Amino acid sequence: MSAPPSSLPPLRLRRLSATAFRRALAAGVARVLAQRELLDRINVFPVPDGDTGANLAHTLRAVLGAARDERRRHLGLLLGRIADRALDGARGNSGVILAQFLQGFSAAAASRPALDLPALAAAAAAGERAAHAAVAEPREGTMLSVMRAFAGELAEQARGGVEDLAAALAAALARARRALAETPVWLAELRAAGVVDAGAKGFVELIAGMLETLGRRGPPPAALPEPDPTGPSPRAEAPCASSYRYCCECLLLGEGAEREAVRARLAGFPCDSLVIAGVPGRLRLHAHADDPAALFSHLEALARVSAPKADDMRAQRAPAGGVALLADSGADLPEGLPGSASIHVVPVRVAFGEEEHLDKLSLASADFYRRLRAGGAPPRTSQPPPGDFQRAFEQLLSHHRAVVGVHISARLSGTLQSARAAAERCDPARIRLVDSRNASAGQGLLVAYAAEAIADGLGAEEVARLTAAMVPRTRSYAVLADLRHAERGGRLPPLARRLAELLGLTPVLRDRDGRLAVAGALLGRGRLPERFAAWVARRLPAGRRLRVLLAHADAPEAAERLEAALLAAVPGLEALGRIPLGGAIAAHAGPDALLVAVQDYEPPASLLARLGGGR
Repeated sequence: MSAPPSSLPPLRLRRLSATAFRRALAAGVARVLAQRELLDRINVFPVPDGDTGANLAHTLRAVLGAARDERRRHLGLLLGRIADRALDGARGNSGVILAQFLQGFSAAAASRPALDLPALAAAAAAGERAAHAAVAEPREGTMLSVMRAFAGELAEQARGGVEDLAAALAAALARARRALAETPVWLAELRAAGVVDAGAKGFVELIAGMLETLGRRGPPPAALPEPDPTGPSPRAEAPCASSYRYCCECLLLGEGAEREAVRARLAGFPCDSLVIAGVPGRLRLHAHADDPAALFSHLEALARVSAPKADDMRAQRAPAGGVALLADSGADLPEGLPGSASIHVVPVRVAFGEEEHLDKLSLASADFYRRLRAGGAPPRTSQPPPGDFQRAFEQLLSHHRAVVGVHISARLSGTLQSARAAAERCDPARIRLVDSRNASAGQGLLVAYAAEAIADGLGAEEVARLTAAMVPRTRSYAVLADLRHAERGGRLPPLARRLAELLGLTPVLRDRDGRLAVAGALLGRGRLPERFAAWVARRLPAGRRLRVLLAHADAPEAAERLEAALLAAVPGLEALGRIPLGGAIAAHAGPDALLVAVQDYEPPASLLARLGGGR
């Protein structure tokens, strides 16, 4: 039901002050946040990836934070701060379009300490024009149509001599609602799913929440969701207007960051859903593409690429289920592994100098290893910020009952700590996190095990419990060609490197209680893959069902020799493949490193029955 009106009569509102706007904005944002899950469910255009509510929530939280930080009683200054923060915090197609609406709106109102209706109408018209210009291929039936209807009615009210802003906004909201109801007329994807456009609805709800507060005495009413005829999630049945896999975003900074220059640069590049918001020198770009690394690299010829992001829309469009599985990119997983297509991944950050990249997404593997071998400034890694996990949790929880996260060892990275902080902000009762005490292929084996348990229909508590039980039964061994990388990253004691170089030894490292430790050494480098395989084979338990996954740092031939020697030495070993080390781990392992992860495997149903709790 809609929020109950105040018992006090409405006030006539002739001018909109910074204080009134800040108060109304808080109510509008609260209304959108209350309907976040509904917006996710009805999100089918341009792709049915179910994240419009989460993206608008992320964008509007940034907007509200700016409003609270800017305490001066000058509306123009307040709007400028809001527009800047919206650009930084914008997420998704709808969030970037809203950010650009605010850019145009704030620019038109910059000099005004308060707004009367003619000034408000002019600012709304400027916002609508800016949002429309930001979209490379604007379509009727989207947020843009509703923005145009809203701004157009405000202009008509101003021309008609109306002075009461609350009355004019009510008329503009009614017209925006009519435009929202017409969105399925314009877009076949909406008609097929039986819904209205999610971004457009989010904009309408923002205005509706603000209007509930404007012109009323007393505290703002609670922002409650209204009944909606859109029904359950239509994602599985909805057609998709985009054929690309990744939703990519970044900031473009510097002299080359001009909207038309960026559009010209991307002419002919395989992407769609292009939205470019911001001002010259500082642009927020949104696009759908199959190769995020190629997209960002292509843009680097124009301007500095900052804060890159890439979400796998194919995984987001996967049918909703009971338990979702989340990992970080510290886990290396082979393609084609059962359940791997539905594993959601939050990327670790990898930086070369001032350039920050998303592990496995915004920097191609070949480019990473080329830079790694070239020397110069060594790569640095950092855990994903809590905001990255929060966005992932919100999106997953809108379509699943619970989430299980399997993360890189807490003793190697702060990634698990970021995930925990984000879980506390979301719904901790529905989130279970597991410390893999591993990385790379070892973590990958545990993620794969969790995926298998989910496929067996187990609940989040059982999946997390069984995966944690497999942690001590999953071990990793590695040999490094260049020990300087591990030493520089604090993964190897300096004394170990100096002794190895002095004696001509190749240390063998293994995970030990979540850390890397020297477990032995091989003399020299000759026939290293074969001798490493023999060393590992001697330490594997006999008579057990063992799974093995190999990873390499740009050394595919050596990894092939290692696998062949290991399979010859351990009959019955279940090999899951050879995979390249991702940048999050290779930055510390260095080029030509080899890694073997072995799991003492027991099927989830069998392990559950043995531990107690079998069904």
